[in-house]
Amino acid sequence: MNIHQKKNEIVNYHYDAFISYRHLPKDKKAAIRLQQLLEKHKRSDGRALRVFRDQSELTASSDLGADIRRALEESRYLIIICSPAYKDSKWCIEEITYFRQLQGGSKQHILIMLVEGELNECIPEQLKWESDIISTSEYTFTEMKTMAEPLCADIRAVDERKMMRHLHTEYLRIAAPLLECSFDNLYQRSQRQKRKKVWITAAAITTAAIAFSCYTLYMLERISQKQQELYANESQRLAVMSNLQCENEDYCLAMLLAEEALPQNIKKPERPFLTEAEEALRSAVTQRIESESYPSFQILQQINFSVSSWTICRSYDEGRKLAVSDYENTYLYDVATGMLLFSCQGHEVYFNNDATRAARIQYKYGENGVYDAIVELYTTKDGELYFSGQYKRENNEVAGMWDEATDCCYILYKKYGDMTDEKKASKLVLLEVLDKGGNRLENVTLSQKLEEKFDNGYMYSYFDSRYYGSSRKENYDYSLEGIVTERAVGFEELLLEKTKEFQELGYNVLGVEITDDRELALFKIYSQEGFYSNGNKETMASIVYSLKNPGEEGGIETLAGDCYLDRSNGLIYQRTHSKLCILTYHPENFANQEKIDRVERLSTDGKYCLGSIVFLGTNRTWLKVWNTNSTKEPLMEIFIASDSKCDRYLYYTTLDMEFVFLQTDYGALELWSPKKGLVRSFHSDIPSETITSLTVNKDGTLIAYSGIENGSDIWIEIRSAIDGALVQRYEFSEASLGVTHLEFWDDYLLVATEQNSRIYFLNKEQPLREIPSGSIGLHYDCCLTEDGLLLSTMRTNKPCELSGIYDVKTGKQLFGRAQYFEYNPERGMLVYQPINGVSDNSTSVHVARRREDGQFEDVYVITPEDMNMTLKCIPQSMDEKYFLLNGSESCEVYDTVTGSKVLTLRGNSYLLLNGMLYDQRMNGSGKLLRYPIMDLDELKEKAHQFLTSDLGTRELTQAEKKQYFIP
Repeated sequence: MNIHQKKNEIVNYHYDAFISYRHLPKDKKAAIRLQQLLEKHKRSDGRALRVFRDQSELTASSDLGADIRRALEESRYLIIICSPAYKDSKWCIEEITYFRQLQGGSKQHILIMLVEGELNECIPEQLKWESDIISTSEYTFTEMKTMAEPLCADIRAVDERKMMRHLHTEYLRIAAPLLECSFDNLYQRSQRQKRKKVWITAAAITTAAIAFSCYTLYMLERISQKQQELYANESQRLAVMSNLQCENEDYCLAMLLAEEALPQNIKKPERPFLTEAEEALRSAVTQRIESESYPSFQILQQINFSVSSWTICRSYDEGRKLAVSDYENTYLYDVATGMLLFSCQGHEVYFNNDATRAARIQYKYGENGVYDAIVELYTTKDGELYFSGQYKRENNEVAGMWDEATDCCYILYKKYGDMTDEKKASKLVLLEVLDKGGNRLENVTLSQKLEEKFDNGYMYSYFDSRYYGSSRKENYDYSLEGIVTERAVGFEELLLEKTKEFQELGYNVLGVEITDDRELALFKIYSQEGFYSNGNKETMASIVYSLKNPGEEGGIETLAGDCYLDRSNGLIYQRTHSKLCILTYHPENFANQEKIDRVERLSTDGKYCLGSIVFLGTNRTWLKVWNTNSTKEPLMEIFIASDSKCDRYLYYTTLDMEFVFLQTDYGALELWSPKKGLVRSFHSDIPSETITSLTVNKDGTLIAYSGIENGSDIWIEIRSAIDGALVQRYEFSEASLGVTHLEFWDDYLLVATEQNSRIYFLNKEQPLREIPSGSIGLHYDCCLTEDGLLLSTMRTNKPCELSGIYDVKTGKQLFGRAQYFEYNPERGMLVYQPINGVSDNSTSVHVARRREDGQFEDVYVITPEDMNMTLKCIPQSMDEKYFLLNGSESCEVYDTVTGSKVLTLRGNSYLLLNGMLYDQRMNGSGKLLRYPIMDLDELKEKAHQFLTSDLGTRELTQAEKKQYFIP
């Protein structure tokens, strides 16, 4: 059986194609990829194409082998990967020959893919010619060869990457015959599949992108939420630390920490806005304002030292920097921040005018048996040493003087000759002149200005020779030896008088320094007894005297330790046993802490203030009214009577304080006006000691007063304040202490006793309404509110206890009991502390609002951090926006709408009115001090003013950032 017959016996081919190729890298890569692409296609019967590809080279000694022959026999097509090396392969040619024998010599089922070279050069001879049998006669036949054009897919390219790209299209020319379709049809089908794949891929990518975007947004939101939570925790922590610094009275640091806790941009905040952070900044700023109002001195910076022997040196850069030395090292500090700027060994250090450069002098034992001077120049900003030199000094002290104009360093010493005539024999020896870069300058002489500067005590970094001999009188502005500078002119008698006073007290007065503005004098004194500072005994001290108001008594403060007055920068440097305090001073506040005047009440417009002051050494009590802008002299002052039964003073003021009605300590009834003085004096027929209450109407035209006789007979008289005529009289009997409160309300009069409250129409004798439950009078002067409520209080051991709130028109009770309360009729807001039945200290504060039916409903409840915070129950504890809680050592201000704390202040001596805090203490400033509750923009601006001064801008140091974990 021949090969052709054997081939015809194979009906079902196992392979659709047999790939013949040389096992070279490029050929093999093309064959592998071609097989992969073909096997992805399916025939019309649904079966995937099967392609045979030999995986190994045939050895030289073998033939095609049974497996190869069998694969060729079972393959419908032969695919040749054609390249110049292909026809040199014996086995490739054998594969072509055997396959053509199977096909009866036909090349129709042989397909070519050209990967390299030219087709005519690469294609084997067996494929170039096609043999045909032609009949030449009836009995003869002739074989005739013709050149054939085999089907060829061309994937040639300049590199393999492009070749493989061509393969993805050209392989379709190979696949078309295998699939029994045309190339165009297959190509269009392929393009559709590609487009479909592109759309599917694009859709998948889009879906994945959307999903990824959603996931990313979700994760970013989660990350943002986590970041905001971290920011919120950080802001909360910084706000707490800010409040702690307020307690330590370091208000600048408190402001910086609070600003770090707040967003930098409120409109586009990078961190959550916490009311606690705003409250911390407001507390720091307000307490900083308050700190200047009363203390005579304010600590700007405090620097502690671990050694007891040290000295203040000299200030530089217009007071912004200060040098100190412990005699082993010299330190340069920033006055505004307290930060150490520069330090070096030794105490002979000379700084230039702004302390940006330093000349350090040391002495070294030289070869000639004398000590040479080692001079080193530094930049203080980075501590860089930029010059070092050694000089012979003939055992004289060398100085490094800085010329202010050129910033050059002059290295010199004073040479002494004949000691009997030192002034004539001595001379200055200039060793070297160095510029800013440490370069030596030639032909430079010493100016007269520098010579005078050296002769006037240019020694190291110290101020002058006073710190070596403080008794030298020529260093002061005034002394008993007759030294008087321009600063002391005009104060000679005063300074002499005060100096003698201090001497009589046993002090040795060394001299007096006076500030450039002539507001303050510093007496430097010495005492054998010593002064105590921080538990350590100091022999030096300074008595600081205010020259601003020299005629007033008590303008004196004492500072223990050795003090230096920075005359031009408004600072005092206080050197004590182990620390340096940099102080600012307020001469107007000297010794004002002993004043006894204290404000108790403000008029509704903040124009007037009132106080009752016990006269020292007696039981008599002054009632005083001041203008809040001028408290030097009261507008009225008079001794007033008291109701011994109720332990209260007998006076009444209208809410605007335009009228004050009182009983004097000698029994007269007097109507006063801060504007006009005494308006009218009345003398009742009833004994003055029986009067229990009095009042005046808003316009000052009517007065009313009440009394009690025989323990139960109560009477009330209403008179005209113009002519004293009796307008109305009421009488009734009740077992009580008498009338506890009288008050006019339009054409009505409120009469309150311990048992009930009566409301009378002024033209009728009988009361219009009686409301039982307790007295009124320990809370508001106005117990009838503008919105028609009656506030009834009880006499208990508490300052004021609310027994109920009633509607005047209906007599209906709208609210029950509370132990402390405040009510604002404009907003209908009630702030109260409930009766807990356990102790007098309430742990919560309730804020309630009136409903349409008149009843009160709680809006929210707050619990102050300090459990002892309570309402004061005075008219100025609440306004339309805020309410004030007071503790034993501090007070807190809250927003009535939100309940958030907006401000914390030390002390409990404040009144609240129209968004302004008034200090009940009266200092010597001549006006009642007030502190506005500022909004955030105002706070930031005010903080910036405090943090920026002539001494520099106070910023967080690196050490502080590290301490408070601020990046």
